[in-house]
Amino acid sequence: MWPLELLGVLPAALPPHSSPRPIIPRPPPHAAADAPPARVPLFTHSSTGADGQFFPCVRIPTAVAVPGGPVRLAFAECRRWIGDGCEPTALPRPAAAHPADESDRFICLKRSTDAGRTWGALENTNVTQMRSTNPSAVWDLHTSSVRLFFSADDHFQNRSGIHAVSSTDSGLSWSAAVAQTVEGTGAPLLGSVGPAHGAISTRRRDGSLLTALASHLHRPHPIKPRASSPMRTFDTWVYTSVLGGDGHWRLARGDLPFIGETQLAVLMDDTILLNSRCADGGHGPGTPPTQTYPVPCHRHSRAVARSTDAGRSFGPLSFDDDLPDPNCQGALLQLSGDPLGRVAFSNAASRHGRVNMSLRISTDATAARWAQPGTMLSAAAAPAPPY
Repeated sequence: MWPLELLGVLPAALPPHSSPRPIIPRPPPHAAADAPPARVPLFTHSSTGADGQFFPCVRIPTAVAVPGGPVRLAFAECRRWIGDGCEPTALPRPAAAHPADESDRFICLKRSTDAGRTWGALENTNVTQMRSTNPSAVWDLHTSSVRLFFSADDHFQNRSGIHAVSSTDSGLSWSAAVAQTVEGTGAPLLGSVGPAHGAISTRRRDGSLLTALASHLHRPHPIKPRASSPMRTFDTWVYTSVLGGDGHWRLARGDLPFIGETQLAVLMDDTILLNSRCADGGHGPGTPPTQTYPVPCHRHSRAVARSTDAGRSFGPLSFDDDLPDPNCQGALLQLSGDPLGRVAFSNAASRHGRVNMSLRISTDATAARWAQPGTMLSAAAAPAPPY
């Protein structure tokens, strides 16, 4: 699955705009005919879907490539309200919006039929048929389908927790949503999956298939991990499935405090690499670390952990100081077909704010060292929400 920033169309987080406009300028009209395709905006604020639905705020993008052809599908949260770091200027709140109802958001879909060079309109403004957040799309090898995991947040339908929908026709139609549960207990998977690459599906070296997803929680749950610190407010749990699309998940062992919006990648040796933001009740380094962040979030580095037993357990959590981060979402991806088995990583590569949107490639298959980043966008990637 290719994140939008690797498809070359937009960074992992969208900046607020007063009107739809390119994130990165288009080339001038006299550009050479053989020049590479321009990077153009895929999702913009103040968007209207094919069904006439208007969304003043569009955030949290991800994308997936359908194997064997040029079809690419892109998903994002389409919101009917303004806030949470999305503050387009001079834009009145639409009359149909519910200002106090942050669940009034939906997962939207766009399609490309030429491998991401051009994109259609918002053709589906409610893929999941419910209010939902945190799209995490993956090509599921178990079922040979596009599978979209998401966090249901619809009190009108009394739906919550992690769900999934799937498509066997490249996103033209979608199954009904299936609630995901814990293997053996039937307890619902609560919290938030991903987003972006919070879900993976892979064929291991022995030929077996493995699917995994990561969820971060900040409220009580039927299964409680070991306590690490009374200061933490988030836990990341990784669930794996060797059975595929049955919707039942096994909780991996490991203590993963302080982190959220976790990304996963499977390395060449079948190690599962976990890469995450450090998270607490606030977002961004705007106030002193002693007041805002639990130790060690004040380091502003990406959190990493590894599993060498097919996701049954994860080793100790550590912080990669070669990957600076303002405690914000990033994107991680194992490069399919790369003979060196390298991994791509993108984020706002700064310890001082959500700026310097960059792409790095690991120097080898272990993803323990990283090449110098290439900057895709030096301006603000997304403002820190005011909480």
